[in-house]
Amino acid sequence: MATMGKYCKAYSLKKLREFSQWTEYAENTRKENTSVEGKEVESNIAILNHL
Repeated sequence: MATMGKYCKAYSLKKLREFSQWTEYAENTRKENTSVEGKEVESNIAILNHL
């Protein structure tokens, strides 16, 4: 008998934002290191409509 593999279901942010109890936290977004005026800074990547 075949075994079912592990999987992860993905949802678009547009759909998740339709639910009243959905919350988003900026500290959970992916961080990106960039150079600003010669200094290395860490910033959150803006996530618009996908996870």
